[in-house]
Amino acid sequence: MYHFMKVNLIINEKANQDLIQIKWYIAQDSKFYANKTVNEINKRIENLLLFPEMGKVIDKDENIRQIIYKSYKILYKLDSKNIYILHIIYHSRNILNLKF
Repeated sequence: MYHFMKVNLIINEKANQDLIQIKWYIAQDSKFYANKTVNEINKRIENLLLFPEMGKVIDKDENIRQIIYKSYKILYKLDSKNIYILHIIYHSRNILNLKF
């Protein structure tokens, strides 16, 4: 028998801004791929509602995890009731410099 957690999804303002910047950057070359990329990132985020612990733990003390979509890292924090989407960043960006 499986036990599913009932959690809420909260996307913070930094993550929203990250998505806007990703879309803008890709749209310089292709609006189609910009929309497709943002839609796929959003699908990965929605999957967290079904599998909130699927991400790799990157900070055990803060319980910060990441999931990957192509070249993007979706960073999130999980507690017993909420999934907080913290940042969505390009893979080469140093996460140590981010504010959560």
